[in-house]
Amino acid sequence: FGYHIIKVNNRVDPESEEFQSKKADYEKNLLAQKFEGEHLNTWIEEQRSQATIDILDPAFRAFRLKGEEKWPEAALAYEKAIKNDKDNQGLYLSLKEVYVRDNRLADAAKLMETARKKWPENTAVLTTLADVYALQKDTAKTGEVLAYTSSIAGDDVAMHQEIKALYEKAEMTAEAAEEQIIIETLAAQQATEQTGADITGDISADETSTGSEGGN
Repeated sequence: FGYHIIKVNNRVDPESEEFQSKKADYEKNLLAQKFEGEHLNTWIEEQRSQATIDILDPAFRAFRLKGEEKWPEAALAYEKAIKNDKDNQGLYLSLKEVYVRDNRLADAAKLMETARKKWPENTAVLTTLADVYALQKDTAKTGEVLAYTSSIAGDDVAMHQEIKALYEKAEMTAEAAEEQIIIETLAAQQATEQTGADITGDISADETSTGSEGGN
């Protein structure tokens, strides 16, 4: 951008002996620079193709290894990441998944029990723990965790549906049926509340419209 002022201090006639004598040298230099540039680019590409990327951050390394389905290596990386960041709930949930994929259910249960102590009322942690117990066919522990989770789930229909699905996964049909009753009850209550809200809105709209007409 902008302007550049070039000052010419000397002019050489291209047909002169002086120019002709140096022309060959100039051409050789330009060819040499071109060759060096092409050679350098080739060398750079070769180095790139042979290079390996070493991810030092344990969490990123664990995520990469998990994506590559290298379960033992991913587990080690997540374990290291948790040591560095003990309050990162996502790391616990990811490590649980890796443990399960690597058929280390006992380790997965121990991990999520630790997570439950740290986050005792976190439904994501609780349902993840219940999932491990269901995989272990431990209906007593599955039932205990899910019953508690249901008691704190409130009117969250989606959470109750997840709880029901975990009961079914553990083949606890009676408990799943009871959870279905809770779901249907909540759905009916929410539908009634929505209907009431719609009626109230319609009445308010009618009153506003009537008031406007009276004013006219």
